[in-house]
Formats: sequence, C-alpha cells, structure tokens
Amino acid sequence: MTIVKLLLVYATTAVAIAAAEADAWRILYNQGVHSLAQGEPRAAVDEFAGANRLQPQNPYVLYGLSAAEFAAGQSGAATESIHKLLGLKDAPFDLLMGAGELLASRQMNSLAAEAYQAARQKAPSLIGGQKSSVFFENTLAALAARSQNDNELAQHLRSLLKTEPDQPVHYYELGLVLIKNAAFQPAFQLLQAAQIRFPKTPEILLVYAIASYLAGHANLAEQAYLELTRLQPDTDQAYFALGNFYGDEGRDGEAAAAFHRAIDVNPRNYQNHYMYAVTLARLQDWQGAAGEFQKTLALDPAHADSYYWLGKMDLQNGKNEPAKRAFERAVSLEPKHLGAWYQLGRLYQREGLTEKARVAFEKQRALRKEYDLGSVALRMP
Repeated sequence: MTIVKLLLVYATTAVAIAAAEADAWRILYNQGVHSLAQGEPRAAVDEFAGANRLQPQNPYVLYGLSAAEFAAGQSGAATESIHKLLGLKDAPFDLLMGAGELLASRQMNSLAAEAYQAARQKAPSLIGGQKSSVFFENTLAALAARSQNDNELAQHLRSLLKTEPDQPVHYYELGLVLIKNAAFQPAFQLLQAAQIRFPKTPEILLVYAIASYLAGHANLAEQAYLELTRLQPDTDQAYFALGNFYGDEGRDGEAAAAFHRAIDVNPRNYQNHYMYAVTLARLQDWQGAAGEFQKTLALDPAHADSYYWLGKMDLQNGKNEPAKRAFERAVSLEPKHLGAWYQLGRLYQREGLTEKARVAFEKQRALRKEYDLGSVALRMP
C-alpha cells in the first residue's frame, strides 16, 4: 500500500508578489497537498508543478513537488527538485531536515547527507530534546556508514564485472545499487551496455528500462518494456511493468491496455485487477473500475486499498453511507491507512459525529508523524 506522508505546517512566504498571482499559486499548492492526502500523487505532481511555474524559487513549492514526485514513482524528477531546493539560500531549516529524512528513507544516502549538512547551518540549539550538534554527528555518521557500504558493494560488483564479464547478474546487481543511490545516469550507461551485450536477458531489460526512465530517457524505457513483453509474452509481470510505466507517464489508455493484457495472461493475480481498476478510475470509467475492485477483493478479501477506492467512488456519487462503510472496512483491515482515516474524519464531521471525527483525525495525525520520513507538504494559509 502506498502511504502518503504529510506534515501540515502553516507558514507564509516572504516573497513580494501580486495578489492575483499569490492566490493562483497558493490554490495550486493547497490542491497538491489535498491530492497527496487523497492518495493521488500524480494529480499532486501536476498541481505542485503548476505552482512551481508561478513560484520557481519558492522552497515550499519545491519541497511539495519533490514529495509528490517521489510518491508518484518519479524519482529522477524528484531528485532534480531536491537539488533545486538545496541550491536555494533561503530554504528553511524544517524543509532541509525534511529533505534529508525523505532521501534517507529511500537509501539515497549521499544526497541525504547534503541536505542534513545544509540544515546543520540553520539548526536551533536543540533537536528532539538533544543538542543539535549531537543529532547531526550521529545522523551524518550513520549516513556515511551506509554510503561506505554501498560504495564497497559497488566496488565489489565492479571487480566481479572484470573477472566475470559474461555474468549478466553482476550488471543487474550493480545497476540496482547505482539506482538506489540516485546515480541514474551512471546506471543507465552501465545497463545500456549490458542490454546490448545481453539483449535477451529479461532481468537486464527490466532494470535497464527502470534506469532509462529515471535518467530521463522515456523513449528508451518504453522500447525496453515492450521488448520485455515480446521476450515474455506468457508472463503477466512484463505487461504489469509496462502498465506501470505508462501510468507514470500519464498515458492511462495504454496503461489500461497493458494491465488488461496482464489479466488475460494471469487472471488469478489480484494486483493485475487492482492496477487495471485504478487506471479505469483515472479514465473515469467508474463502472468498469468498480467491477475490477470487486474482482480484486474476490481474490484478496483483505485488500484495504480496494475498499478505499470503492469508498471514494461512492463519495463521488453522493453515497455517503456506503462510502463510510467502505472506509471503515479499509481501516479495520489496515489500521495504518492514512487516506481512509482522513476520509472518515471528513464524513464523521459532516454528520456531526464530533467525537468520531476527532478520533479519526487524531489517528491521521499520529500516522503522519509515524510515517513522515521527509515527505512533507507544507500548507500555506
């Protein structure tokens, strides 16, 4: 389950801008925050990107954009947004800390250390009840140790490539290490050469496709995913990966076709039905989406996200009571489902169930704190 990690902090910008423009970017910004809370990171990316076009030097917008891009699986774009944030002289301490936590949670240790180093220059005397100097010494030491382990592993794999150049697994594993550390361009170059050398190896093709996309070569990524389906026409994983690629690109019609093909190959895999349902929902084929969510639940009755989506569709149709039951079922199956608690809080509030609303929103806030590893979107007043 994808969990949106939000920390809602009220702040104001010191940038002097016209009132009309201020309203435009603030509206887009707050829409992005809302979309993240709703579990719609792709919509959030579009909204934060719109705010960024109006406020390209606003650190809050850049932070929200990076959080949405990470949540949408767009790690290459997200790291670019983080670099822009770190390049701002006026980036606030809390945002720099959030960036460090966000990156560390994704094992992007070197870039996380850069964010913490920038935050260290603006730190208060205490962080979480301890001296900030102690906090940063411990945090940076841990990141350095992880980076050293990654570097040692990468060096070991490079040595294996020299002694065993005909083993594609070494290219595959080194590519994964580079991708994990946000070295997208080196990973792409390595795996492009590996793909030429081992053109019929599915594992190489898959990681090459991932590296191509993260390095900004979407056309090459698409070619690799399509070749993967030709190599493995009888496996649903290849079509599932292709569908996810098209989904990340916003090409929902093609994503739906790929997920439908995955279902044809393996109708017993609940994930195929679920992703097909989500894509149909994005295409506003509500009836088709509802049917696929029901098929998902028939295969996996404990799939909380399907109940969550069914609840969202009931809300759109003004069916508040069925929506409430769906969200309640979702949190009974997944007590840490932040989005379902958020929707329940809103529904209880509308019905005047003040105590239930208070409990739901408290659970949501507690989950935000528990899961917040830097995926912060700061709501402007």
